[in-house]
Amino acid sequence: MFIFGGVSDIEEEPKGFKKEFKLAIAGPLISLGLSMVFALLWSITNMIITQSQSASPVEDFSILLLTMVNAILYYSSILHLILGLFNLIPAFPMDGGRILRSLLYNRNKNYNKSTRIAVRIGVIMSYIFFGFGILTILSGSFVSGLWIILIGWFL
Repeated sequence: MFIFGGVSDIEEEPKGFKKEFKLAIAGPLISLGLSMVFALLWSITNMIITQSQSASPVEDFSILLLTMVNAILYYSSILHLILGLFNLIPAFPMDGGRILRSLLYNRNKNYNKSTRIAVRIGVIMSYIFFGFGILTILSGSFVSGLWIILIGWFL
């Protein structure tokens, strides 16, 4: 894994709408699907915890363990939801930018023009991240703002 996400080993850039779209949408869909699975498991464990009226120390310990698992499931669901939505941001070379490029290519049938447009939108998105990062720093959250600026720089 790369610090900014997974790295795919693709031998050449796909130059077809359907192939690139399928490659690009897979990651966000997996993240969103995992989010739903974790949310479902969290809901089940949450229901068990709220319905249990434990009386013995052994049951108390099992409820404590289930509560810890419940917290992990909750945060896993939230983190995968954020990751899936973040990857859909239309900023090339992220998945959202590749999805955008594939949709543009499907519309205008010009790979280079589609790439230029997707890259321009990615640059605009990076400026938005820079601005938001600076505003976050000015509001008093230096570390969060710095991370947002680093994401903008990566884009």
